[in-house]
Amino acid sequence: MHIKKQFALFLPAILISTLGAALPTPRQYAYQAELSESKQALQRVELSLDILLAATRSDLGDVAVFDASGKPLPTWIRTATTPKSQKQYGLPIYLFNTYQQNRSKTLTTREQNQDYDQFSEFTTTETIPIDEIRQDYIIGLPEADAGLEIESIELIWTHEPADQLLQLRIDAGSDLDNWHTIKSNKSLTNQNSDDAQWHTISAIPKGEKYLRLTPINSIRSFELKKAIGNYHRKAIKKIIWHQLGKLQKSTNQPGYFNFEMPSTVPALELRLIPGEQQTSISGDLLASQEGFDQKQIIASNIQQHNISGGEVVPSKSIKIPAQNYAHWWFKPNQEPNSAPRAEIAFPVYELLFLGNDRGPFTLAWGNHEADAPTNDLISILSPEQRAQPTSELVQLRAMQISGGESRLSAQAKLPWLKWLLWLLLVSAVITTGKMAINLFRDMNTAGQINQGS
Repeated sequence: MHIKKQFALFLPAILISTLGAALPTPRQYAYQAELSESKQALQRVELSLDILLAATRSDLGDVAVFDASGKPLPTWIRTATTPKSQKQYGLPIYLFNTYQQNRSKTLTTREQNQDYDQFSEFTTTETIPIDEIRQDYIIGLPEADAGLEIESIELIWTHEPADQLLQLRIDAGSDLDNWHTIKSNKSLTNQNSDDAQWHTISAIPKGEKYLRLTPINSIRSFELKKAIGNYHRKAIKKIIWHQLGKLQKSTNQPGYFNFEMPSTVPALELRLIPGEQQTSISGDLLASQEGFDQKQIIASNIQQHNISGGEVVPSKSIKIPAQNYAHWWFKPNQEPNSAPRAEIAFPVYELLFLGNDRGPFTLAWGNHEADAPTNDLISILSPEQRAQPTSELVQLRAMQISGGESRLSAQAKLPWLKWLLWLLLVSAVITTGKMAINLFRDMNTAGQINQGS
């Protein structure tokens, strides 16, 4: 009976601890938005700029998806990229015959004459060279669309004897006067047309304009009919720009302009834009996580402009370091007539989630109590799905207030619920300790009685 009473005291602590570890609900997040419907199980949504600006964690752990009953769904947050694409182009072919005097042949001629009853014969022997014709092909590599890189070239040809391997030396060059060998002996054949490596040239160096194909084995004929260039565009990380507006003159540091990073999510790039049209500015860019005294020089004597024109190179953005500095300053070399503006680029994040039959689904974000993202969807997907998920892009509908702005930061109020939990836990520990002491005493008393008897 005594033990049951002690356990009854410990039970509230267990219940409150269980409630503290309960699954999150949409009301624990500042904002929410319903997602458009999809019939596909694996779905994804791109996080808008409003979500990035309201996030309380740099890893976006405070973004979640819930079904209609308020149950959180398995998710995976990652940076979004443009998909890899491939294109094919027919490449120009140029034929050049090369004459080689590799061997010679001896010819003997006989001339017979008859004069009445007399015959005469003249024999002439001479050595003449034999010219061999070698067919060299040059393939042009024209510039493709921006961002495309050549991956391989598929050849279509005939040669005799057809059952013999065609062996080529492949040279590359940026012009017709300078060549360097990239493959000294490339074997090709038409016998196995299902395997691309038997009739494809790969590993082509970047920046070359021509390829020269030269047969290096004894074949009777070689005719290149077509060369098809396989180009690909790599997956590129998508970005979204955010306008910070005009920079403010620093009141405590004369000659400096200052601005703050608006989000805990790290930005990738920064652009400074002169306040006047068709002008340029230059100076030093500094940043700090604490204050001005702890500032670090990010870039010295940078130049930024907003001058447009056909011959003008666009102003390059400035890479932001990974330290994710919160406070920034710009010190111009010359005082500008008007304050410059700034804009920053964030990576585009996408949240993948596995839906169930209880829609519509809701995206919620902004929760200062959230932990790091579990990305529990990764363990569910196959390796092929993780590499290139077959998911449907859904859209965010109108944003709504859920728990409100109070969920974006901890409130200055007494955490009475946590204190109560700790008090109950301490009480449970003390009670358990007393139980152990009483049990120890009872065992000693029983032992002494047994010894006395």
